[in-house]
Amino acid sequence: MAADYLEFFKFNAEVSKSMVQQANEPKRIEGKLYTKIGYTYYLILVPYIHGTAGAPPIVEIWNHYNVGRKSFVCLLKNGIDDKCYADDYVQQLWAQWKELKEKHGKDSSECKSVVKSINNLKPKARWFSSVLVVDITDAEGKRVGEEYKTYCNGRTWWWDYPQTVQKKLMKSYTVYGSLHDLFNPVVVLATKNTKTDDKSQKQYQETDIMCVQQGKYAIKDQKMAVKIVENVKPVMESGIVTVLSNEEIKKLFTDIDRVTEEEMEYPPKGSDSQSQAPQLAVDPFAEAAVAAPPSVVTEAQVQGNPPDPVKSEDDDFEAQLRAIMEEDNQ
Repeated sequence: MAADYLEFFKFNAEVSKSMVQQANEPKRIEGKLYTKIGYTYYLILVPYIHGTAGAPPIVEIWNHYNVGRKSFVCLLKNGIDDKCYADDYVQQLWAQWKELKEKHGKDSSECKSVVKSINNLKPKARWFSSVLVVDITDAEGKRVGEEYKTYCNGRTWWWDYPQTVQKKLMKSYTVYGSLHDLFNPVVVLATKNTKTDDKSQKQYQETDIMCVQQGKYAIKDQKMAVKIVENVKPVMESGIVTVLSNEEIKKLFTDIDRVTEEEMEYPPKGSDSQSQAPQLAVDPFAEAAVAAPPSVVTEAQVQGNPPDPVKSEDDDFEAQLRAIMEEDNQ
């Protein structure tokens, strides 16, 4: 009998532990592409009709991170409002920094603490593109079954990335002319890897990309291509980013002092840590230091050939899309 109770308590302890872990895990956002380390995602950029005509479908969004453990778009930097309470709060911190500088010196622990808070709270740019995911492979070039079933289903996904990737994509545009031609697609191969900084020996995540023209993913049906493009909502209305009013932002700041440094999830999980890592500014009126110079995509990289993914009977890309569209219409 005692043994039965012991097993019962062990079981419930494990269940409780699992529930706590699940509660602490960030909720997945519907429609967002979550890339995993070591996998290569084959992406086709989808035209974005809600932006500037003729411009690449690369949307810049400014966000505030970890305010009361929440992240949201900057109302001022994104042109939504003529002021943003979070920006005003950062300006108040700068005023506090100036007072502490006069009193203790800019190298004091008090000043450094305020600067760290400023760098955590100030808006940071992130770039978004709507993409079709056409394949996912591991380091050996083999298709990853579960990830393939999740993302390679004919629908579009929002891929968000740091400036290092944005610069590589823009560099690739100079080579191919366009990366978002659905009738003559250029596939972006995005691979997230863990790297180690030579100086600090700290690990960070970085996404490497390579672009390859692959006609087998071309969409020949013009009506289908139009529907794919029209189904992409404006970023601000897609649910992929959080838009709060100034009143809602103000409420978040009432509890900001209760969030300890250990609790802060910075950068957001699933993002490239190097590009988002906070930097201590030497002077509040100087430009913030860049974590690392963005790497440039060489012509050899852009025109290289990736390993051929494992083929299956489901490789008729347009047929897959057609089936998905028909299901949506029913």
